[in-house]
Amino acid sequence: MNLSEHDIQRIVAEVVRRLTAMQNSTPPAHNQMQATDNTTIQIEDKLITLASLRGRLQHAQTLSVPPRALVTPAVRDELKQRGVRLVRHGETAASAPNTDNNQSNNNQSNNNQPASGGKLLAANIGSDYRPATLAQLVKSHGADLPTVALANLPQVISEQTSRVMQDACLAVWFTPHAAQAVCLASRNSGVWAVQGFDAPSLRATLAVTPANVLAIDPRGKSQYSLKQMLETFINP
Repeated sequence: MNLSEHDIQRIVAEVVRRLTAMQNSTPPAHNQMQATDNTTIQIEDKLITLASLRGRLQHAQTLSVPPRALVTPAVRDELKQRGVRLVRHGETAASAPNTDNNQSNNNQSNNNQPASGGKLLAANIGSDYRPATLAQLVKSHGADLPTVALANLPQVISEQTSRVMQDACLAVWFTPHAAQAVCLASRNSGVWAVQGFDAPSLRATLAVTPANVLAIDPRGKSQYSLKQMLETFINP
């Protein structure tokens, strides 16, 4: 069955809507955020965004996150403004500030680096769009751009998705099959994949979806547009 671009975008939008609904309807007994005492909030997400913390920090003094969780610069700024200490599970609140505050300062001085010292995984999946241009875009964010042969898309996406989950990092895929890649990746628990069309629509999507995978079809897009989407994804 041949699907039009409109049909594919509609399917992707429905997948994102259902995943968001599933996240919002998580039963209280299984919430990923819990208060360990009156002033400490513990969260188990791999990607910590402002959306995941909304309304939870009023009385918090400490936010505890998984050891390899990605914390966006916007969250770090919010914690700093509120005077909330960021620690990682297994660290003591007394010993953690130097490490995480130093990382926060490093992120503020170099906003092009992925949050919390995590790495950005990038891949060119079957795209012949200006390879040197794409490689330079991700290089500015500390990533390489390996070219992945497009022989079996489901298998390729499965392999790429496994790396994202294993390393608890952000990933960007340049591929002419971006919509299909999003659908395939979103089948995996813990992976939130979105398609990038332009920076404004991506920003709106990220406001409600804590995405850790961005798939872009670079065809017909300017270098500036690609750069804006990448920066929006890394620093929402």
